[in-house]
Amino acid sequence: MFREPGLAKELNTVHLRNLADLQIRKIATRATIHPLVQSFKVPANSDYYPYLDLNAARYRFLQQGAGDLVSLNAANVPVIAMLEGNAPLPEISLEGTDYFNRIEQIRRAQYIRDTYLKLNPPEPLAMPRALQKDLELASLRALDCWDPARHDVWLHSLFQVAIVVNPFLTPEESGAIWQRFESTGCYGSLPQQYKSWIALFKAVGARNGVEMASLAEQLLALPSALPAESRRYLLTAAMTGHLAQNKPAQALQAWDSYSQLIARDERSQLMLRLLYAKASGGKAPP
Repeated sequence: MFREPGLAKELNTVHLRNLADLQIRKIATRATIHPLVQSFKVPANSDYYPYLDLNAARYRFLQQGAGDLVSLNAANVPVIAMLEGNAPLPEISLEGTDYFNRIEQIRRAQYIRDTYLKLNPPEPLAMPRALQKDLELASLRALDCWDPARHDVWLHSLFQVAIVVNPFLTPEESGAIWQRFESTGCYGSLPQQYKSWIALFKAVGARNGVEMASLAEQLLALPSALPAESRRYLLTAAMTGHLAQNKPAQALQAWDSYSQLIARDERSQLMLRLLYAKASGGKAPP
């Protein structure tokens, strides 16, 4: 397709220059999406019952749509990649960041990779200030041993780094980042809970379902005042880890044990709904 000059020229106008540029626009396969669709009580659309025509105007007026579906392959945990066993993508062109958010997410992940792993870190071109601050805070405590007994904001910064890099880098690239954190002299002085978080981030980056499920459930079981985003992350990691091992019953058990830690309205978020539907055979979360 890209070898045909006329077609390649047309594709270039929408920033499609190689096969990887096409692949990153794929959301998920039918096998992954179908249980999610089943979880909604919506009849099949047909000429006899045109459900879409009857409801489109109302949802357009309410400014609601199916845009959240696009975000499924750009979640904080590489859920789709693990459920489908996808191989890491080759290098993309990084063109079209203004039109497709996932390209910008990949660019940021690669910037963090190069910042931590290259001798000469790149310039932070068009990087959000909050992300740059998180990078610096994560480095100060874990890599430079700055004030190792205080500043719990460090874990929040490390969490923000993890959700940027793990879904968008290869397992090898993510592993190199987390190995650097584990290999510093500062690592030994960290509290065990912080070490468990680093181990979880490493397992997520490596797409290691066994370690993900085990570590996420260990952290969920600890008495702590975790932010809502962290609790959702842990439940997502636990259920994804079980489903990646083809263990839907264990995924449902994780839901039953820990979903009460998440507000009811947050349990219906699309990614958690997909995981529950996948584990339960198309049912909606209770």
